[in-house]
Amino acid sequence: LSVVEQRAPPPQGGNQRGMTTAQALLNTTSRALEIEAGFYSSGVLLLSDATPNDSDARLILSNRDLALPPHLQLPPPTPPPSSGSGTRGLREVVTLEQLEGRCASSLGSLGEIPMPKSVQDAIDPPYPTGTLPEARVKSTGLLSELVTQYMCPRRTFVLMTNAGLVRFEKARPIDTLRSVLEKNIPEQIEEFFKSYGPIEAAAMCVALSVSGSESNAVILAAKRAFDDPRLTGEPSIVEDSYAQNQENNGGSFNMGRAIVQPVLTFSSAQRGLYLFTARIMSSTWERAIIVPVRAPVQTNLNGNSRPLSPAMKIANKALGAVQAAARYMSEEPALRCSLDPTLLKNLHDRLMPLVTFLKQRRPRISSGATMSQTKRRRVRSSGSELTALQEEERSLSALSALVSRTAQALSLIRIIITDERFSRVADMLPSAIRKELSQLTLKKLVSTTHGARLAGALIEAMMSHIMSHARHSAEELAAELQKGCPDFFGADSRTFYHARDLLQLARDARARKENVLRDQYVNDAIALFMKVPTSGDLSAVCAELVDLRAFHGVTAVPLAAAAALEARAEEARFTMHSQPNVDMVDLQSCFEVTCTTIRALATGRADADAEPGSLSRVAAEELPEDIRERGLVKILEQLQRVSGADSQDFMHRVFAELIAVRRDAMLLSLPAAMLEPYLVNKSALTSAQQGGALTPDEARHLDLLAQLYAARSLFGLAAQVDCSLAERRCANDETFSLDQRMALFERALMHARKSVDGGLTNGLDTSFCENVDSKIKLLDMQRRVLGVCIERSRQARATGSSNAPEEAFVYELERELKQLSDLYNDFAKPCELWDICLEMVHFSQYHDPDGEIVCDLWDKLLLQAASRAPSAATCLREACLVVRALGVKLFPSDVAFPVIHVALRLELMAAGLWGVPDVAVEAHVDDEYDTSEVADALVVACKGLAEPVQRAYDRLLATPAQRMHDKRLSKVDALQTPRLRLRLLRSVYFVLQLWDQSLVPKATAYGEPRAYATGGHVRAAIGDLCVSYASESRRMQCPNEVIRANAEELAAAFDTFGRRLLSS
Repeated sequence: LSVVEQRAPPPQGGNQRGMTTAQALLNTTSRALEIEAGFYSSGVLLLSDATPNDSDARLILSNRDLALPPHLQLPPPTPPPSSGSGTRGLREVVTLEQLEGRCASSLGSLGEIPMPKSVQDAIDPPYPTGTLPEARVKSTGLLSELVTQYMCPRRTFVLMTNAGLVRFEKARPIDTLRSVLEKNIPEQIEEFFKSYGPIEAAAMCVALSVSGSESNAVILAAKRAFDDPRLTGEPSIVEDSYAQNQENNGGSFNMGRAIVQPVLTFSSAQRGLYLFTARIMSSTWERAIIVPVRAPVQTNLNGNSRPLSPAMKIANKALGAVQAAARYMSEEPALRCSLDPTLLKNLHDRLMPLVTFLKQRRPRISSGATMSQTKRRRVRSSGSELTALQEEERSLSALSALVSRTAQALSLIRIIITDERFSRVADMLPSAIRKELSQLTLKKLVSTTHGARLAGALIEAMMSHIMSHARHSAEELAAELQKGCPDFFGADSRTFYHARDLLQLARDARARKENVLRDQYVNDAIALFMKVPTSGDLSAVCAELVDLRAFHGVTAVPLAAAAALEARAEEARFTMHSQPNVDMVDLQSCFEVTCTTIRALATGRADADAEPGSLSRVAAEELPEDIRERGLVKILEQLQRVSGADSQDFMHRVFAELIAVRRDAMLLSLPAAMLEPYLVNKSALTSAQQGGALTPDEARHLDLLAQLYAARSLFGLAAQVDCSLAERRCANDETFSLDQRMALFERALMHARKSVDGGLTNGLDTSFCENVDSKIKLLDMQRRVLGVCIERSRQARATGSSNAPEEAFVYELERELKQLSDLYNDFAKPCELWDICLEMVHFSQYHDPDGEIVCDLWDKLLLQAASRAPSAATCLREACLVVRALGVKLFPSDVAFPVIHVALRLELMAAGLWGVPDVAVEAHVDDEYDTSEVADALVVACKGLAEPVQRAYDRLLATPAQRMHDKRLSKVDALQTPRLRLRLLRSVYFVLQLWDQSLVPKATAYGEPRAYATGGHVRAAIGDLCVSYASESRRMQCPNEVIRANAEELAAAFDTFGRRLLSS
């Protein structure tokens, strides 16, 4: 054995408060103690001492001194610096009581009579059997008697001796105050307030005032002491005295300091009221009301339950057994109330007198509850601002409302949660609500909006369950709730659930196929919902309306709820509210109800987290597709009649939902007065017009804005928006293809033409159409360059090459629109897309005075085409095909399509003098060689006009003196060779034949500013040309007889053809 702790014996004489035991022992000359019996429990030490004459015994009581230390015992109404338990210290007070006639010479026994179980449960309420460990909260342990005296009676002890049994009680501080108040001696009352402090004394006065077991004299005396400002003080405002001190500073300079804000100090009466309330609620205020349990839920058949028939009792037991088994196998535990019904009733009975006391007390001044709350609340002691007394009365008004609401919350818990049907109702709640309920404390339930809504969810679930099983029980429950907790279930709530009952009657009428009666019940229910739309679960109501095909109510009821909430919020700006809002819905949930319905009807899919029977599942899974479409149309018809700024937020939420489900046609049918500003704001139109980057969501809204303008025949605005959308830069690496841009440009061009043709230009003119058309052509070139790059990149990957420059080009070309110069220099030219380069030159109307750039591009194009030929003999054919395809696009541009230069290159290629080896020509005999291929390609390139081709050949056949001013032709010596000139003359002969053939069906013309003569004059002109070309053939110097014979044959052909033309 080892000694752990020891202490000196208590003194025998003198009850000197504030003295330690050692000091008391030094001051006494009494004999030594002869302890016959001892007892210790919860801070109380009892000793029974034998007396010398064996006739009497002494009882020594030693316990903690709960009074303030002497140095803190200030005259009232000044409170001590701190009223906490630490201020009171660990001091002991010893009391001796002489037990006359009670001999303790034989061994006796001391003990304490336990407190009643109801009192023990009030101090530390037990948890239900099977409560999960994480849901339990450890008790605070040993509590001071200052805390427990409001809930516990006086502690009772028993001394058993050979002379009999003695029962005695230990007085509490509140008992001392009662005796002092009964004597009604002011000095003693003041001494008590001084010893315990005015705050603790005021709390004890409140306890005596609300106790129903005290006499009227004690109650009146306690109220007088509580209201006496000489004992409990008055509220005050401590101002900053620095400014006054500086006025008497003698004029010396001082830098000053920061201004200290005034501090409001409440009176001890106010602080005592709050202290008393906190202590009687300390055991349940922060405690979870509902806890998860794993043990089987037993049906509670106590006296508070409603009477049930024997059959119902048997059914409840069977259902409870099934639920217990299912819950044991499931992951989610059951939910049970952590507070016993008896404890709830006792706590409610303890609060109600306090509610009455707070309501009946006479305020010292008006609380100022009717004053405007638009100003920021500041503590001031003068002027029109709230004074300290007004602020204290305001705080007491808030405390009164809080205590009243707490009492009603206890009634709600006793009525709903302790009901035997609560376990079944809790099992049907969504898992999210069950989790929130398991974390719900009395503090949250009373003082937060979230707690009020959870209470509403419980009432909703219980009422729905009872209405579907026993409608008469629902009426009884509604009446009981309205009486016991009107803040949670008032007249509006009862009206709301009466409307729910009408919906149940409508379902019954539908089952009987009484459609007229069903519609009557539905309309009556909607009319009631419109009166009290915020008093219940709006989502559950709309689920029932959807099930009954009453789609007009799905819009009307949430709109009414939103309007009521906005009106209440506006009123709250000017009226003080002393309690939290208990509405079952908020503004966002009103919007979400209608949007959930629209989403489910439009997609036919319920939300991922939707519970069975919820609005989303009913609208998506329990309705056929045709009913869903009709319902969606009905809802939108209701929304088309919505107008006004009050519904702006509601409509914006609907717009967002319709955009999300991609019901564009339905969206555009809604009122444009609210839709247009919404789309403009969401689309970042200004940023798009300034070239800013747009997100996909902004682009989507911008596209809808263009469709809205087009639907309203504002084609000019639609065209401008389409252009901004097509030219936009993408944000966050978004993929926006060139095909999509092309579609937008084409739509913009269509809208612009409609706007100009219809006279509704909206600031547009024909130049806008031309500008859009130019952008379309430029974008087409970029698309073609991109297509080539993609194909080359694919071929490079197929061959195993990963360094192809086209891969980088693909990303750059797809990312954004390119300028013409960038597209030419950075992409088309490096990729050797010479045909597209020539189109760009033609598109830009580039001025090339010498023609060197264009001629060089044509040379590269023809050589590229020849290089693609499968054989040397087909090089000319490939080059002619390129000329045919490209010349039609460029003619009659002399800059982009120099016919003379192209004809020269083709003829040189045909003669084997340029672009191909000589074997391509030597393989053919001159007489059998087809000279029509080049001439035919040139005529087709000139859009069927032979005259510009003839003029080009005429320049090629000119003499060196005539060509000396042409820099390019003067350098070509091959033009004087007999072989090439013979070939040029053959091509001219074919061109003239084509010219003659073109005069037969119709006149020939090309271009707007230039036209050609037709009919006989043209034929005569062609005949004259034949004569001159025949002469040229005969004058040609031939190196051999074969060429001379061919030249003579060609001259004869010219003569014959010319005579035929001149004679016709």
